[in-house]
Amino acid sequence: MTTIDALFADLLSRERCSEADYDRATDLLASGAKSEADLIAEWTLLALEIGTEVTFKDLKGRADLNGLSGTVVSFVRATGRFGVMLATGGETVAVKRANLEETECGESPACVLAGKIGDDVAGLVGSFITCTRCRQPCAPGSKCRVPHPMHLREELGMMSGPEGMRASYGCKACGQRYAIVTPWTRGPDGLATGEATPKYEGPEWCYAGLHSSKELPPSDSCRVHPATVSLSAGPNLQAEIDALPADVRVLTITTGNGFYDEDRMVTLERHMPDLEEIQLVDVAFEPYP
Repeated sequence: MTTIDALFADLLSRERCSEADYDRATDLLASGAKSEADLIAEWTLLALEIGTEVTFKDLKGRADLNGLSGTVVSFVRATGRFGVMLATGGETVAVKRANLEETECGESPACVLAGKIGDDVAGLVGSFITCTRCRQPCAPGSKCRVPHPMHLREELGMMSGPEGMRASYGCKACGQRYAIVTPWTRGPDGLATGEATPKYEGPEWCYAGLHSSKELPPSDSCRVHPATVSLSAGPNLQAEIDALPADVRVLTITTGNGFYDEDRMVTLERHMPDLEEIQLVDVAFEPYP
């Protein structure tokens, strides 16, 4: 696979372009109208990850935003615009890629520390600074990665075919759509014998960018939510339920294979006085006597 093929494979998987865009690009390359370097420079701009911190620039209709920062939360292929949530106020605006500049690492708390006191000391200090988004240490060189919150996941359908299972979801936090594909494993006779390791199609992360030591606005749901637990049905589900901490506020329990299974029934008898929300998705529970 060439570099241009790999780039478009990534863009297609994240719905940043269409097959027609790919065909036009390869036609331009074959005709000599554009070089591979030109096409890579042009299309790499659309590979901007959800969760990236950016700065507005060269805006005319909203000149008041120039120089302000925000976080990429969505992308609309039909318009080619990124949805950017302002760092102040929580307003989200649709902007062309040409009007966005990725925030340099130097503005992250880890890099600021490293620039002032050196990498070694910054590494020690950073271990005591917790990122308000991913709740991991702000260590120099590390990146902030937030999975799509399970309790904010919208199920968009599931398909089973010769190649495996494909479950489609929407994330209410970042606004993106993605799919989890679980291919079948096959025996020597070619028949399916089980499920292999799932793979993502589309954005794997709800947020992928820089750590932050600042308090996030309440409207920003692209974060690791405290006191929020997600469990997947499996042989150890009952033990996991019995071991839930008492301070859980949001609990999600989902099926492990995408199907409602009445053969594996569990009970939910756990004292959780702070519980505010519970989601049970295709999971069978023992009825109370």
